[in-house]
Amino acid sequence: MKTLGSRIKLFLQAKFGTVTAASKAYGKSVNYFHPYVYDKTTPGGDVLRQLSEWGCNVNWLLTGEGDMWKDAEEERRQFKKNMLETMDRVAQVSPVQGALASFPEAGKNIQPEIMQVKDITPFGETKVLLTMLDGKKILVERIDVN
Repeated sequence: MKTLGSRIKLFLQAKFGTVTAASKAYGKSVNYFHPYVYDKTTPGGDVLRQLSEWGCNVNWLLTGEGDMWKDAEEERRQFKKNMLETMDRVAQVSPVQGALASFPEAGKNIQPEIMQVKDITPFGETKVLLTMLDGKKILVERIDVN
């Protein structure tokens, strides 16, 4: 992202879906952020403070360096911790119930009658590898991290 405006737009779209939705969330007119997004003017302290409160890394916003989200590293650590806790809970429940409860998308492609899980192995930060009793391996991606 080359300009401050393009980074503001990227953040607002990532956070709210649209720049208009961000303006509404800020309690302003629907075009409030447009002068900033289109590099017509530079945001002042109040706008930068609001963007920061919404989770924007102001250093990234101003320089383009680092991560867009100010708490990205902490969020990654928390995500990994949550994933490991989920895996612990999965291990304590029957494998089928645990896999289906924690990874609901697993049930979309796998018939419950063949869900005879022998082992569940973390695979990166967002996936688990299910090893079935028949030796088949199924990689499942966790979509909802909350």
